[in-house]
Amino acid sequence: MSDILLRGNSTTHILTVSRGERGDPGGGESIIELPFSYGDASPKLIGSAVKGLIVRASIVITEAFDTPSTLQLGTLQNPSLLISNQQNLTMAIGEYQQRPMITLSVFTQFVLSISLGAGNTKGKGFVFIDYTILGV
Repeated sequence: MSDILLRGNSTTHILTVSRGERGDPGGGESIIELPFSYGDASPKLIGSAVKGLIVRASIVITEAFDTPSTLQLGTLQNPSLLISNQQNLTMAIGEYQQRPMITLSVFTQFVLSISLGAGNTKGKGFVFIDYTILGV
């Protein structure tokens, strides 16, 4: 069973998937999906605050940036907690994925930090964060 829940605005989606084999009844996995573009304010907030096990983080570039730019996925306190700027290539279309397996015991807000190269006029994609809700 899956439910799609809108959080904040219509461009942020949280998908909750019930997984009986995970153990705890009612437990599940969630995926945060957020589109981004070169013109977005930085740091860009990623969905609602999350508490649980961060299983996978991805930056998917669907339109390459036209100058050397950097993207980091993390928190305000640690902008590269999930994906550092050395773990993705903004001038190439592709998916850049990490499996951090980090357990967050308190609700944590993630951000995408975008640092554009001089004269950048394009670049866009999506951020995905997969996490498991613990102790539900």
